[in-house]
Amino acid sequence: SGGDKEGRVGRLGTVDLRKAIVKTGILRKSPSKIIGKRRIGRGDSPGEVVVVDRGDIDIVGMLRDRSISTLVTVGSDTTSILGSVLSRFNVKIIGIVDEDFERYKLLEDSRIGEGSIILLKNCECYQVGKLLMEHLKGKRLGYREALSYVIDLLERHGVVYELKK
Repeated sequence: SGGDKEGRVGRLGTVDLRKAIVKTGILRKSPSKIIGKRRIGRGDSPGEVVVVDRGDIDIVGMLRDRSISTLVTVGSDTTSILGSVLSRFNVKIIGIVDEDFERYKLLEDSRIGEGSIILLKNCECYQVGKLLMEHLKGKRLGYREALSYVIDLLERHGVVYELKK
C-alpha cells in the first residue's frame, strides 16, 4: 500500500545502492494461447528480424501481428525479461549481453528458451544494438541465417564476443 510497514525498511540498515543486487523472481507462467497457432520463430523459415533494445514494447502483440523469424534482444535486462516471456511461446532469440549477464548469474536463473546468447567482451550493448539496428532493418532471414549474419557483422567490426547458448 505504498508505506513502510512497521519498520520493514528500517531492518535493512544502511544499504550501499552502488553494490546492491536486485534479483527478481521467476516471471509467472501463463498459457501460450495468446499468440494463436502461428509458428513464430520455429523452424528456419525466413521472416522479419526485429532488434529490441528495451522491454517496454508490446512484444506479444508484435509477434501476433507480424511475420517474425528472429528477435534480437539487446542488453542483459531486456534479454532476461523478454527471453523468459518468449520461452513460453518457443520463440528463438539472439540475446546481446555484457559481463553483467554472467556476473549476476542471469543466465543460470533465467528461463530463456532455445536461442543464443552473445556475450560481449570489448564493447557496450548499446553500441552493438545501434550497429544491429542499422544493418538488420528490413532484413528477412531465417533464424540460423540471422545468427550467422549477426556473428559475421560483429567480426567485421572487431567485436570480441563469446557464444553462450
